[in-house]
Amino acid sequence: MINVLFIALEFPPIQVAGSFRALRFATHLPKHGILPVVVSFNPAQFADSPIHKVNPAFAKEIPGDTPIYFIDLSAIETGRLPMHPGQISPFRGTHCSTFAELFARVATDYDIDLVWATCPPFNVDRIAVAAKQYFRRPLVIDMRDAW
Repeated sequence: MINVLFIALEFPPIQVAGSFRALRFATHLPKHGILPVVVSFNPAQFADSPIHKVNPAFAKEIPGDTPIYFIDLSAIETGRLPMHPGQISPFRGTHCSTFAELFARVATDYDIDLVWATCPPFNVDRIAVAAKQYFRRPLVIDMRDAW
């Protein structure tokens, strides 16, 4: 099995147009010997978002064996407040506050063969480049819109 760090910041239960495509990748890649190790925004931080809808039913479509790591919104977007230390996300996934924490946890659990980032959102660039440098693996950028 090839382990791919799949950075899809918009991933179920966050329900926006791009999350449907990311879910299809997570569902179908394992059939081809590719395990997506998903990195997403923590959906608990989007509970009151006017743009991003959080749909708990959408999370049920994620295959149960898909590893999910949540990156705190404050690690990506400057000026955002981090999650409160005692705040619990009702969604399956490991919350990480920083890139360093995220990469260390992933590296403990998986030998990453490739880093794959899907855009938009375009603020994926910082985490994608940092992941490429940390894991020292090729980086693939996937542009899902007509860019």
